[in-house]
Amino acid sequence: MRTDYLELFHEAINNLRATTRNDCIVICDELDQTISINSLKFYCDIKKTISNANIFSVVDGIRSKSSDRNMPMVLITDKIYPKLANTLSDNQINWIDKVGNCDIRHKSLIIKIAGQKDNTPTKPSSTSKISETNIKLILFFLQNPESVNWAYREIQEKVGLSLGTITKAFDLLKAKQYLVQTEKGRKISMREELVEWWQQQYNEFLKPKLLINRMTFRSPEHRRKWKEMLLPEGMYWGGDCGANLVDGYLIPGEFEIYSDVASSLLLRTGAVMPAPNGEIRIYKKFWIGESKLNLAPKLVIYADLMGAGDSRCHEAALRIKENGI
Repeated sequence: MRTDYLELFHEAINNLRATTRNDCIVICDELDQTISINSLKFYCDIKKTISNANIFSVVDGIRSKSSDRNMPMVLITDKIYPKLANTLSDNQINWIDKVGNCDIRHKSLIIKIAGQKDNTPTKPSSTSKISETNIKLILFFLQNPESVNWAYREIQEKVGLSLGTITKAFDLLKAKQYLVQTEKGRKISMREELVEWWQQQYNEFLKPKLLINRMTFRSPEHRRKWKEMLLPEGMYWGGDCGANLVDGYLIPGEFEIYSDVASSLLLRTGAVMPAPNGEIRIYKKFWIGESKLNLAPKLVIYADLMGAGDSRCHEAALRIKENGI
Protein backbone atom coordinates (compact mmCIF):
# COMPACT_ATOMS: atom_id res chain seq x y z
CA MET A 1 0.00 0.00 0.00
CA ARG A 2 1.30 3.48 -0.86
CA THR A 3 2.56 5.51 2.09
CA ASP A 4 -0.07 8.25 1.70
CA TYR A 5 -2.85 5.65 1.58
CA LEU A 6 -1.42 3.90 4.65
CA GLU A 7 -1.32 7.22 6.52
CA LEU A 8 -4.95 7.94 5.58
CA PHE A 9 -5.95 4.43 6.70
CA HIS A 10 -4.38 4.85 10.16
CA GLU A 11 -5.55 8.45 10.61
CA ALA A 12 -9.19 7.65 9.80
CA ILE A 13 -9.33 4.62 12.11
CA ASN A 14 -7.49 6.37 14.96
CA ASN A 15 -9.80 9.39 14.74
CA LEU A 16 -12.90 7.17 14.63
CA ARG A 17 -11.68 5.33 17.73
CA ALA A 18 -11.00 8.61 19.53
CA THR A 19 -14.31 10.21 18.52
CA THR A 20 -16.39 7.21 19.60
CA ARG A 21 -14.16 6.44 22.61
CA ASN A 22 -14.42 2.84 21.54
CA ASP A 23 -11.23 0.82 21.98
CA CYS A 24 -12.89 -2.07 20.16
CA ILE A 25 -12.17 -0.31 16.85
CA VAL A 26 -8.83 -1.73 15.73
CA ILE A 27 -6.78 -2.40 12.62
CA CYS A 28 -6.48 -6.16 12.14
CA ASP A 29 -4.04 -6.20 9.23
CA GLU A 30 -2.85 -3.04 7.49
CA LEU A 31 -1.52 -4.98 4.48
CA ASP A 32 -4.85 -6.76 4.05
CA GLN A 33 -6.69 -3.49 4.83
CA THR A 34 -8.98 -5.06 7.42
CA ILE A 35 -10.39 -3.59 10.62
CA SER A 36 -12.57 -4.84 13.44
CA ILE A 37 -15.40 -2.88 15.04
CA ASN A 38 -16.93 -4.55 18.10
CA SER A 39 -15.56 -7.89 16.80
CA LEU A 40 -17.17 -7.38 13.37
CA LYS A 41 -14.52 -7.56 10.64
CA PHE A 42 -14.55 -5.17 7.65
CA TYR A 43 -12.39 -4.88 4.56
CA CYS A 44 -11.42 -1.26 3.79
CA ASP A 45 -11.34 0.27 0.32
CA ILE A 46 -9.16 3.40 0.42
CA LYS A 47 -9.83 6.25 -2.02
CA LYS A 48 -8.13 9.62 -1.58
CA THR A 49 -10.81 11.58 -3.41
CA ILE A 50 -14.55 11.02 -3.88
CA SER A 51 -16.37 13.30 -6.32
CA ASN A 52 -19.41 13.38 -8.58
CA ALA A 53 -17.17 12.06 -11.34
CA ASN A 54 -16.22 8.82 -9.61
CA ILE A 55 -18.87 8.19 -6.94
CA PHE A 56 -20.77 5.50 -8.86
CA SER A 57 -17.58 3.82 -10.05
CA VAL A 58 -16.53 3.64 -6.40
CA VAL A 59 -19.92 2.20 -5.41
CA ASP A 60 -19.71 -0.46 -8.14
CA GLY A 61 -16.13 -1.32 -7.16
CA ILE A 62 -16.99 -1.73 -3.48
CA ARG A 63 -19.95 -3.96 -4.25
CA SER A 64 -17.77 -6.15 -6.45
CA LYS A 65 -15.00 -6.43 -3.84
CA SER A 66 -17.50 -7.14 -1.06
CA SER A 67 -18.94 -9.99 -3.10
CA ASP A 68 -15.49 -11.38 -3.95
CA ARG A 69 -14.31 -11.27 -0.33
CA ASN A 70 -17.64 -12.29 1.15
CA MET A 71 -17.31 -9.71 3.91
CA PRO A 72 -18.66 -6.21 4.63
CA MET A 73 -16.73 -3.22 3.32
CA VAL A 74 -15.91 0.27 4.52
CA LEU A 75 -14.82 3.10 2.24
CA ILE A 76 -12.06 5.27 3.70
CA THR A 77 -11.44 8.67 2.14
CA ASP A 78 -10.14 12.16 2.90
CA LYS A 79 -13.47 13.96 2.86
CA ILE A 80 -17.10 13.28 1.97
CA TYR A 81 -19.43 16.12 1.01
CA PRO A 82 -23.06 15.81 2.24
CA LYS A 83 -24.55 15.07 -1.19
CA LEU A 84 -22.02 12.31 -1.81
CA ALA A 85 -22.55 10.96 1.71
CA ASN A 86 -26.25 10.66 0.92
CA THR A 87 -25.45 8.81 -2.30
CA LEU A 88 -23.26 6.35 -0.40
CA SER A 89 -25.97 5.83 2.23
CA ASP A 90 -28.63 5.33 -0.45
CA ASN A 91 -26.42 2.59 -1.91
CA GLN A 92 -25.73 0.97 1.48
CA ILE A 93 -22.03 1.82 1.38
CA ASN A 94 -20.27 2.24 4.74
CA TRP A 95 -17.70 5.03 4.96
CA ILE A 96 -15.21 6.78 7.23
CA ASP A 97 -13.43 10.05 6.46
CA LYS A 98 -10.02 11.21 7.65
CA VAL A 99 -11.27 13.08 10.72
CA GLY A 100 -13.59 10.32 11.93
CA ASN A 101 -16.96 11.25 10.44
CA CYS A 102 -18.69 8.06 9.33
CA ASP A 103 -21.85 6.17 8.46
CA ILE A 104 -21.48 2.46 9.22
CA ARG A 105 -24.40 0.05 9.35
CA HIS A 106 -24.01 -3.73 9.51
CA LYS A 107 -26.23 -6.17 11.37
CA SER A 108 -26.81 -4.64 14.83
CA LEU A 109 -23.94 -2.16 14.45
CA ILE A 110 -24.86 1.45 13.66
CA ILE A 111 -22.33 4.28 13.92
CA LYS A 112 -23.05 7.68 12.40
CA ILE A 113 -20.86 10.69 13.16
CA ALA A 114 -20.98 14.12 11.52
CA GLY A 115 -19.50 17.52 12.21
CA GLN A 116 -15.87 16.58 12.86
CA LYS A 117 -13.59 19.22 11.32
CA ASP A 118 -10.17 18.90 9.74
CA ASN A 119 -7.98 21.63 11.24
CA THR A 120 -4.79 20.43 9.59
CA PRO A 121 -3.27 23.14 7.34
CA THR A 122 -3.51 22.18 3.69
CA LYS A 123 -0.14 21.69 2.06
CA PRO A 124 0.02 22.84 -1.55
CA SER A 125 0.98 20.05 -3.92
CA SER A 126 2.41 20.48 -7.38
CA THR A 127 1.56 16.90 -8.30
CA SER A 128 -2.11 16.83 -7.25
CA LYS A 129 -3.34 19.01 -10.07
CA ILE A 130 -3.09 18.22 -13.77
CA SER A 131 -2.62 21.11 -16.20
CA GLU A 132 -5.50 22.17 -18.43
CA THR A 133 -3.42 21.64 -21.58
CA ASN A 134 -2.60 18.10 -20.48
CA ILE A 135 -6.31 17.36 -20.10
CA LYS A 136 -6.93 18.59 -23.65
CA LEU A 137 -3.95 16.72 -25.08
CA ILE A 138 -4.77 13.44 -23.34
CA LEU A 139 -8.28 13.63 -24.80
CA PHE A 140 -6.71 13.98 -28.24
CA PHE A 141 -4.56 10.90 -27.58
CA LEU A 142 -7.61 8.92 -26.44
CA GLN A 143 -9.49 9.93 -29.59
CA ASN A 144 -6.48 9.23 -31.81
CA PRO A 145 -4.50 6.43 -30.12
CA GLU A 146 -2.08 6.09 -33.04
CA SER A 147 -0.95 9.68 -32.45
CA VAL A 148 1.09 8.78 -29.35
CA ASN A 149 3.59 7.16 -31.70
CA TRP A 150 3.91 10.16 -34.00
CA ALA A 151 7.02 12.31 -33.98
CA TYR A 152 6.78 15.22 -31.53
CA ARG A 153 6.83 17.75 -34.38
CA GLU A 154 3.94 15.96 -36.09
CA ILE A 155 1.89 16.06 -32.88
CA GLN A 156 2.74 19.74 -32.46
CA GLU A 157 1.53 20.57 -35.96
CA LYS A 158 -1.74 18.76 -35.34
CA VAL A 159 -2.59 20.06 -31.86
CA GLY A 160 -0.96 23.49 -31.87
CA LEU A 161 0.74 23.02 -28.50
CA SER A 162 4.39 23.45 -27.57
CA LEU A 163 6.92 20.61 -27.61
CA GLY A 164 7.39 21.17 -23.88
CA THR A 165 3.69 20.61 -23.24
CA ILE A 166 3.72 17.42 -25.30
CA THR A 167 6.78 16.16 -23.41
CA LYS A 168 5.13 16.84 -20.04
CA ALA A 169 1.98 15.00 -21.11
CA PHE A 170 4.02 11.98 -22.17
CA ASP A 171 6.00 12.07 -18.91
CA LEU A 172 2.75 12.17 -16.92
CA LEU A 173 1.25 9.25 -18.82
CA LYS A 174 4.45 7.22 -18.43
CA ALA A 175 4.58 7.93 -14.69
CA LYS A 176 1.03 6.63 -14.34
CA GLN A 177 1.83 3.66 -16.62
CA TYR A 178 -0.78 4.73 -19.17
CA LEU A 179 1.90 5.01 -21.87
CA VAL A 180 4.35 2.18 -22.56
CA GLN A 181 7.24 1.68 -24.94
CA THR A 182 6.99 -1.39 -27.19
CA GLU A 183 9.09 -2.73 -30.05
CA LYS A 184 6.78 -0.86 -32.41
CA GLY A 185 6.93 2.40 -30.47
CA ARG A 186 4.79 4.20 -27.89
CA LYS A 187 1.37 2.77 -27.06
CA ILE A 188 -1.51 3.67 -24.73
CA SER A 189 -1.86 1.13 -21.92
CA MET A 190 -4.85 0.41 -19.67
CA ARG A 191 -7.11 2.59 -21.81
CA GLU A 192 -10.24 2.01 -19.72
CA GLU A 193 -8.46 3.12 -16.54
CA LEU A 194 -7.03 6.12 -18.41
CA VAL A 195 -10.51 7.15 -19.55
CA GLU A 196 -11.77 7.05 -15.96
CA TRP A 197 -8.79 9.00 -14.66
CA TRP A 198 -9.10 11.54 -17.46
CA GLN A 199 -12.82 12.19 -16.93
CA GLN A 200 -12.25 12.72 -13.20
CA GLN A 201 -9.47 15.23 -13.90
CA TYR A 202 -11.60 16.96 -16.53
CA ASN A 203 -14.64 17.30 -14.26
CA GLU A 204 -12.61 18.51 -11.29
CA PHE A 205 -10.03 20.81 -12.84
CA LEU A 206 -11.08 21.97 -16.30
CA LYS A 207 -14.83 21.88 -16.82
CA PRO A 208 -15.74 24.39 -14.07
CA LYS A 209 -13.49 26.95 -15.76
CA LEU A 210 -15.13 26.46 -19.16
CA LEU A 211 -18.59 27.74 -18.15
CA ILE A 212 -19.22 30.99 -20.03
CA ASN A 213 -23.00 31.56 -19.86
CA ARG A 214 -26.34 30.24 -18.66
CA MET A 215 -29.75 30.52 -20.29
CA THR A 216 -33.21 29.04 -20.00
CA PHE A 217 -35.96 28.06 -22.39
CA ARG A 218 -38.65 30.64 -23.10
CA SER A 219 -41.42 28.16 -22.36
CA PRO A 220 -42.01 24.53 -21.33
CA GLU A 221 -42.91 23.89 -24.98
CA HIS A 222 -39.51 25.11 -26.15
CA ARG A 223 -37.89 22.88 -23.54
CA ARG A 224 -39.87 19.86 -24.66
CA LYS A 225 -38.91 20.49 -28.29
CA TRP A 226 -35.21 21.12 -27.61
CA LYS A 227 -34.23 18.89 -30.55
CA GLU A 228 -35.98 21.30 -32.91
CA MET A 229 -33.72 24.14 -31.77
CA LEU A 230 -31.09 24.34 -34.50
CA LEU A 231 -27.76 25.12 -32.85
CA PRO A 232 -25.62 27.75 -34.59
CA GLU A 233 -22.53 26.44 -36.34
CA GLY A 234 -19.77 26.07 -33.78
CA MET A 235 -22.06 24.87 -30.98
CA TYR A 236 -22.32 21.25 -29.83
CA TRP A 237 -24.65 19.32 -27.55
CA GLY A 238 -22.97 17.58 -24.61
CA GLY A 239 -24.22 15.92 -21.42
CA ASP A 240 -27.80 14.64 -21.26
CA CYS A 241 -28.73 15.97 -24.70
CA GLY A 242 -25.61 14.54 -26.30
CA ALA A 243 -26.43 11.15 -24.78
CA ASN A 244 -29.99 11.35 -26.07
CA LEU A 245 -28.73 12.10 -29.57
CA VAL A 246 -26.26 9.20 -29.40
CA ASP A 247 -28.69 6.44 -28.44
CA GLY A 248 -32.06 8.00 -27.53
CA TYR A 249 -31.95 6.48 -24.03
CA LEU A 250 -31.70 9.45 -21.66
CA ILE A 251 -34.43 12.09 -21.36
CA PRO A 252 -32.53 15.34 -20.66
CA GLY A 253 -32.79 16.86 -17.21
CA GLU A 254 -29.96 19.31 -17.82
CA PHE A 255 -28.87 21.02 -21.03
CA GLU A 256 -25.16 21.43 -21.77
CA ILE A 257 -23.77 23.09 -24.88
CA TYR A 258 -20.14 23.56 -25.91
CA SER A 259 -19.43 26.59 -28.04
CA ASP A 260 -16.60 27.82 -30.23
CA VAL A 261 -18.56 31.00 -31.05
CA ALA A 262 -20.25 33.79 -29.08
CA SER A 263 -22.86 32.29 -26.75
CA SER A 264 -25.25 35.14 -27.61
CA LEU A 265 -25.78 33.54 -31.03
CA LEU A 266 -28.00 30.98 -29.30
CA LEU A 267 -30.54 33.75 -28.63
CA ARG A 268 -31.20 33.96 -32.36
CA THR A 269 -32.99 30.62 -32.20
CA GLY A 270 -35.86 32.38 -30.40
CA ALA A 271 -36.15 29.42 -28.04
CA VAL A 272 -34.01 30.66 -25.15
CA MET A 273 -33.34 33.75 -23.07
CA PRO A 274 -30.60 34.81 -20.63
CA ALA A 275 -30.94 33.51 -17.06
CA PRO A 276 -28.15 33.56 -14.44
CA ASN A 277 -29.35 30.27 -12.95
CA GLY A 278 -30.80 28.78 -16.13
CA GLU A 279 -30.91 25.09 -16.92
CA ILE A 280 -28.90 25.59 -20.11
CA ARG A 281 -25.16 25.76 -19.43
CA ILE A 282 -22.86 26.94 -22.19
CA TYR A 283 -19.22 25.91 -22.00
CA LYS A 284 -16.25 26.91 -24.09
CA LYS A 285 -15.31 24.18 -26.59
CA PHE A 286 -11.98 22.74 -25.51
CA TRP A 287 -11.24 19.65 -27.59
CA ILE A 288 -8.83 19.67 -30.51
CA GLY A 289 -10.40 19.34 -33.95
CA GLU A 290 -13.93 19.65 -35.25
CA SER A 291 -17.05 17.64 -34.42
CA LYS A 292 -19.88 16.71 -36.72
CA LEU A 293 -23.63 17.20 -36.43
CA ASN A 294 -23.44 19.71 -33.55
CA LEU A 295 -22.49 16.87 -31.21
CA ALA A 296 -19.59 16.81 -28.74
CA PRO A 297 -17.23 13.80 -28.89
CA LYS A 298 -18.54 10.70 -27.14
CA LEU A 299 -15.71 10.84 -24.61
CA VAL A 300 -16.78 14.35 -23.61
CA ILE A 301 -20.44 13.31 -23.36
CA TYR A 302 -19.37 10.34 -21.23
CA ALA A 303 -17.37 12.64 -18.95
CA ASP A 304 -20.33 15.03 -18.63
CA LEU A 305 -22.60 12.19 -17.57
CA MET A 306 -20.11 10.76 -15.08
CA GLY A 307 -19.56 14.20 -13.59
CA ALA A 308 -23.28 14.69 -12.94
CA GLY A 309 -23.19 12.45 -9.87
CA ASP A 310 -26.64 11.18 -10.81
CA SER A 311 -27.61 7.49 -11.02
CA ARG A 312 -29.57 7.85 -14.26
CA CYS A 313 -26.69 9.74 -15.89
CA HIS A 314 -24.29 7.06 -14.67
CA GLU A 315 -26.44 4.39 -16.30
CA ALA A 316 -26.55 6.37 -19.55
CA ALA A 317 -22.76 6.82 -19.40
CA LEU A 318 -22.26 3.07 -19.08
CA ARG A 319 -24.49 2.48 -22.11
CA ILE A 320 -22.37 4.85 -24.19
CA LYS A 321 -19.18 3.23 -22.90
CA GLU A 322 -20.42 -0.25 -23.75
CA ASN A 323 -21.08 0.86 -27.33
CA GLY A 324 -17.56 2.25 -27.68
CA ILE A 325 -15.85 5.49 -26.74
